[in-house]
Amino acid sequence: MRVIIPAFQKLSKLVSKSYSDALSLHWRRGLLAALTVALFGLCYGQPARAAAPKKASGDGVFVGQSQITVTVMRALRPVGVLQADVGILVVNPTQRARAQQLQPLLKDAWRRTTQEFANSYITPGRAPDAVLLGQRLQNATDQIVGQGVARVLFTSLIVR
Repeated sequence: MRVIIPAFQKLSKLVSKSYSDALSLHWRRGLLAALTVALFGLCYGQPARAAAPKKASGDGVFVGQSQITVTVMRALRPVGVLQADVGILVVNPTQRARAQQLQPLLKDAWRRTTQEFANSYITPGRAPDAVLLGQRLQNATDQIVGQGVARVLFTSLIVR
């Protein structure tokens, strides 16, 4: 481990040197991230590979995760972006299979609801009301999969 860290520090300095005319900032950041992943893979004796999808709990009640990105509009011009990562919890296995089949409808309802929320309640520079958005997404989910079948969960909510 002590051999890898000084090598990584030298590589980091090499990547961040002042010859940025040849390398863009994004390319250097991407290279640094890839090297970090590769070095962690070496440290643990396994090749670097993509992580397998994880479940939210041991019994597999988490159904899918969708990233919803909508534009915040004011007076017919874009003023920001709202991004939410949303999934649902379904306990009953048969209802879980049905909820999995209804994912396209859920994603559509979530996008419409989030766009309406962004245009009505988001003020640029202020934190969004996650409780209100969660209630609206829960109502949209209940209309599609049924009342009390699924519970909406956020993994992230970002406004830029």
